[in-house]
Amino acid sequence: MNIVLARVLGVADYGRLAYLTMVMEIVGVIVMVGVGNGLIQFGAKAHSRGDHDTVKSLLRRTQGFRVLVGAPILTGVVLLLADVPVALLVLAILFGIWVPAGFGGAPAALTIQNDTARAARLAMVMNLVTQAVVVTAVLSIPQPDVVWSARMVVGGVSVIVAIFLVQRRYRRAVLTPRWPSGMPAGFWRYAVPMGLSGILSTIALSRSEVVLLEHLSTAEQVGLYAMAFGLAGHLFAPAQALLNPLTPAISALREVDVTAIKEAFRRTVRMSSAIAGLIIAVGGPVLALLVPVLYGEAFASASRLVLALVVVSGFLIVTYPMQTFVSARLRAGSALTVNALSLVATVVVALLLIPAVGAWGAVMGKFAVVLTRVAWLGWREPESFMVGRWEFVTSFRSVAAASVAGLAAFAGGTAAAAELNSPFWGAGTAFLLGGTLFVLLVMLVRGGLEPKDITAIGRALPSQIRPWATFVLRLTLGSSASRAGRS
Repeated sequence: MNIVLARVLGVADYGRLAYLTMVMEIVGVIVMVGVGNGLIQFGAKAHSRGDHDTVKSLLRRTQGFRVLVGAPILTGVVLLLADVPVALLVLAILFGIWVPAGFGGAPAALTIQNDTARAARLAMVMNLVTQAVVVTAVLSIPQPDVVWSARMVVGGVSVIVAIFLVQRRYRRAVLTPRWPSGMPAGFWRYAVPMGLSGILSTIALSRSEVVLLEHLSTAEQVGLYAMAFGLAGHLFAPAQALLNPLTPAISALREVDVTAIKEAFRRTVRMSSAIAGLIIAVGGPVLALLVPVLYGEAFASASRLVLALVVVSGFLIVTYPMQTFVSARLRAGSALTVNALSLVATVVVALLLIPAVGAWGAVMGKFAVVLTRVAWLGWREPESFMVGRWEFVTSFRSVAAASVAGLAAFAGGTAAAAELNSPFWGAGTAFLLGGTLFVLLVMLVRGGLEPKDITAIGRALPSQIRPWATFVLRLTLGSSASRAGRS
């Protein structure tokens, strides 16, 4: 989908689309002030205890917040920003704001009832629908504001479908909102700092640099960075889908068996590192070399940006589930602090470098975020993981090895493409070189997966690809884990 959008809209209008999407994402997080995070954390703990009445009360009151507070504010923002025909504007407000507000508790309810497998399947189906609608919109009316509105409409439809997957007792609660008072003890004390943390996290971790690029650089630099960031994000979307179920699982685990946290952390790190590492070492260099083919020569200069952002995203993917262990202890203050530090780091670096190097300044801002998050988690949160600081630091060894493999593969693929005058030969070379180097380097640093990790990953995959996917994982990463005994 992004390929079609980039080719049809061009660099500048693609940047405009990214800007509109980013602004709405930030405003949405601001308006909800952590209510969604509080709902999932408190709801998952109550559900694991069998306290269904508390879950229903939480669903009703958070729905009231969405409808009575969030939706009116978001409507005002859309009216201020959008530049589309009135009919499309009405559809965007109805299906992009008020329908999600009315049914928005459904995805959270699926997470609370630990039915994330069905939620993931729904997300995949709706992703296909979104792509079809957005492509149709851009081909019919090639304007960024129109595409943005179409995407908001489809987002509203997806929550309507989700409500039918929710357990009946929780579905009734979602559909009967109440004024958001009478929350459980400690809810707002957790939710408000987490809301502030979410705002800072959204700005620091998403492609918010497009806002700075919009004012400090050119429209072309905005478009190049938006394309590279979006491509890296899509590359890691399957990994994120596999890791999303960890949030309610870890929250419930700390509630019922705190002694299992250490092993859960180790398994989580092994799985996230292996998945992220494969993407960095193989997917990153291959897609970077194919950018001119996929997106056109106007985006050719973004190839190295893509590779750099894939490496950054790989490290961030490993830290996301780590943050889940912190949230399970309801340490909202820690989350707020690390996200505030991350925001300061990315803004300072971006402000200093964007005027001189454009999109590369935004990329370096993201590198600053990675360093900040890793440093904070290692310094302040080993107790959340129940491991020592040295073990925490070495938990990144597989993605570090993958980064070396990915850079070497990109260099080799670039040389092959130049020698043979074909980006496809370059991509093929990068694929083989990146995969081989990753396996060898993971063996060297004693990373990889244990058999039970591969089994767990396999259960989360669609049945059509499960056999060959687990075979590849055992062949490439299973042996190193067996020799290490523990990674």
